[in-house]
Amino acid sequence: MIDRLIAWVDQQARSTDAAGRFFGKFIGASSIGLIGHSMGGGLVAQAAGAHPAVKSVVLLDPVNYVQGTDVEQYLDLATYGQPVMIVTVGVHCLDRNQCSQPPYNDGTVAVSNAVLPNGCTPSWWCCDWDSQHPGVTGSSGLLAFAANADGALSFLKSAPAGSWVLNLSEAGHMSFLYYDPTTQPPLAIKCPSVAPSRTILPEVLPAISAWVDFAFNGEPATGLLNYTSRPEVQQLMQLRVV
Repeated sequence: MIDRLIAWVDQQARSTDAAGRFFGKFIGASSIGLIGHSMGGGLVAQAAGAHPAVKSVVLLDPVNYVQGTDVEQYLDLATYGQPVMIVTVGVHCLDRNQCSQPPYNDGTVAVSNAVLPNGCTPSWWCCDWDSQHPGVTGSSGLLAFAANADGALSFLKSAPAGSWVLNLSEAGHMSFLYYDPTTQPPLAIKCPSVAPSRTILPEVLPAISAWVDFAFNGEPATGLLNYTSRPEVQQLMQLRVV
């Protein structure tokens, strides 16, 4: 698909026909930015590795998974070799009984439904690929596809120097979707979150725009860094450059 997109951009850019509205404006992969969420993020990493001329790459809580293969898409970031933006989430597991403090974690901490010393019994709900904790299961029952247990963490390990990492403390894997469970069909994959998408998306979209400006035009991230350093904003997001 990315090959066809690059070919189309080249054709449009070089067309002298009146219909070639993009004549001289975009040339090849260096005119293209890629963004993907979940398994789409893994596919974006894979595409970037195959096309290092791609100018901008954004991964939204990426998952390394290609059905029926053992492809490790996060390794493609090293092949790409240029800074990327990775957006991670802080809520992979949620204690629905609010026994634990805080009642959520990023999936790197072992959780258990065993009774606590204060007599409270946690009820941990984890995203499917974080459900390898003993005694804890994901809510959708789709564990058979065995997605990457580390989620975005493996992509972070392979991120080239200079990459931006934006962590959304109260977001979950599905917080990047405008989804209303009262009016839309149930999602096959269910992951917990603290803040709804209507809170998360208005915060993350300006950060992604800032990254695109940086990747394409070299615009400094001073304004975004100043914004995310405000105490009230740090409750929702933390930005760092690796």
